[in-house]
Amino acid sequence: MSGFYNDILLKLGLSPEESVGSKVTIIGFCGVFIEGHSGIMEYSEELIKVGIKRKILLIKGKNMVVSVINKDEIYIKGKIFAVEEEVREK
Repeated sequence: MSGFYNDILLKLGLSPEESVGSKVTIIGFCGVFIEGHSGIMEYSEELIKVGIKRKILLIKGKNMVVSVINKDEIYIKGKIFAVEEEVREK
């Protein structure tokens, strides 16, 4: 795996082992593409929570909409301010 990819994983709090099956691509400040999700957990125009593995991605922004969703992929459009993660509660 490339050093750049590992740096991004570390910033998201993921190890390369945990990322297998999940991939998050941030497209400028206007979109987030998520592969390998386990569903949307919370949705508003300012905050979207998406499950991946044992964590939850928090996508923060403005005027966000889920443009594409299927069993494997989600594409979120809007003005993206931040992508953060938190550990799921058991």
